[in-house]
Amino acid sequence: FVLYPTLIRGGGNENLADLEAILDTFPDDHPMKLSYLEYPLANIGTQEEDWNAYHSGLAIHMENGREFTIDYRPRDPEHLMNFIRPLVHTKGQWPLWDVEIDWKNEAYIAWEESIDDRFTNMTYIGDANVEQLRHLVTWTKGFQAKYHSFQPISIVQDLNRTVITSTTCHDYVQGAVDVLFKHGASFSQEKSSMVFRDAVLIFSDKDPEIVDHQSLFGYLKILVYFRFFSYFVPAINRNFIHARAYLNEGVEQNVRFILHSNGVYYQLYLRYPYIDYCYTTLHLPRQGKEESELTSRFRHCKFTKANFPSKEEGAKKLAKPIAQEFSSTI
Repeated sequence: FVLYPTLIRGGGNENLADLEAILDTFPDDHPMKLSYLEYPLANIGTQEEDWNAYHSGLAIHMENGREFTIDYRPRDPEHLMNFIRPLVHTKGQWPLWDVEIDWKNEAYIAWEESIDDRFTNMTYIGDANVEQLRHLVTWTKGFQAKYHSFQPISIVQDLNRTVITSTTCHDYVQGAVDVLFKHGASFSQEKSSMVFRDAVLIFSDKDPEIVDHQSLFGYLKILVYFRFFSYFVPAINRNFIHARAYLNEGVEQNVRFILHSNGVYYQLYLRYPYIDYCYTTLHLPRQGKEESELTSRFRHCKFTKANFPSKEEGAKKLAKPIAQEFSSTI
């Protein structure tokens, strides 16, 4: 992963009450335009080409000229690997070890009364008013209370449904769009308003199992998994395509993948094609199509080199076995 210099650690106003106070100075029907914002977060190297991962946010353009940015930000954007693996601290010596799992993937909602100049792309997506924006702020408070970490992985089961959703800037923006639509905002259906987000997908063929991290057995299971993962971190940092080799090797060695999402640990049973990195459209709702499953909106996936596979046979054809490649790629 290669980070871009536009990243800023922290920043923005985290107090949504201040934004509410500003909105209280406007009449309910004061109109505004909505834009989707993005900038490159990191370059993800793969064998054939480099792909960018993006950070996104929502821009609000009031009719009187005032503008606001609101987004969900990682507290420490400089160490992307911390989004998916913890630091493990040990004290003492075996068998009296004191082991601590320490996650450094904290995230938060922030807003600014300006269009953050880090955002290099801005696309008009819809129209709203102040009353609808107040509903968004109320919902955002709930999002802020519920989610505290930046988790970039979504789990797809049976190739057609998302059973665990990532918690990233894109997921906040999608939720914000859905809430605004629910309260009467309208969104453009023109091609010029089509915007994309990136998504990291891991594929499972069974329901995720919750790991009890409070129990000794569960805690050891988590430690074993992340110890296994640590061997592959340098290779994955050099080239993202090694993530497939790592997951394949885990299946071969019967080391079950573990995902930490919003304070819960899930154990997964992986299947072909193990992992993919895709660009998918942000769903802009309209009457009759209020919701859209994540897996139905993919336009291009890195490893499958095609639209998201809709059938098991297609996925297996697109995902060649890589167990034999493992020793040569790491």
